Amino acid sequence: VLAGIAAVGLDAAARWHGPDASSDDAKWIDGAAASPIQIAAGREGAHLRFLLGSALAAPRAALFEAKSAGGWGIPAAQSLSRQLAAPDAQVLALPGAPTDIVAAWQQGLLAHREVALQLFASAAIRSLRAAFGEPGAIVSAHRTDPGELRISLSSPFGERDAEGFRCPLYPFERIDDVLKAIADLLDACRVTDVRVLSGIHPDRDARTGLPLFFRADQVPRA
Repeated sequence: VLAGIAAVGLDAAARWHGPDASSDDAKWIDGAAASPIQIAAGREGAHLRFLLGSALAAPRAALFEAKSAGGWGIPAAQSLSRQLAAPDAQVLALPGAPTDIVAAWQQGLLAHREVALQLFASAAIRSLRAAFGEPGAIVSAHRTDPGELRISLSSPFGERDAEGFRCPLYPFERIDDVLKAIADLLDACRVTDVRVLSGIHPDRDARTGLPLFFRADQVPRA
């Protein structure tokens, strides 16, 4: 099955088996619940799923040396994309290299966020440019659990048109690395007006009760 994050996250650690518990692996793998993929009409989305398996290896064998899918990646992506095909939907599978369960949890979260951010940025920037010209970007940190960096894209010529992305921060990474990844992506998208707010901001807007995002025309240039 295609399992969700609940099958490999740290909350599931009690169900994991050690490297010598091969007799119990089948029960754990077979017991993993499938996680349906929900798609919304007219919207792009990124979805993280895991294929669980086990391997029999000699002691000290380097099972997980490969850091990318390698030569089997394209056939695997094509096969998965065909199996996940749905009417009126375009599906692209992006398989990662096999790894141990903790690394799969970490790498999966990072890959999912990276793809989701790329989808958001390309669609939002393209839409704002077509309607209003060059957008400005605001990056701010917010007090949530886990913490978040938020990216807001807007134009002073579109008072009601703005796009926002909530970028979760994970306990195993540095905030500077996440900020650099965001800055690099916006630079690759040729967004020149990028402002990073100092401090940590509330989760919600006190006036509306909605998640707090900042518009570029509300923040002075630094």
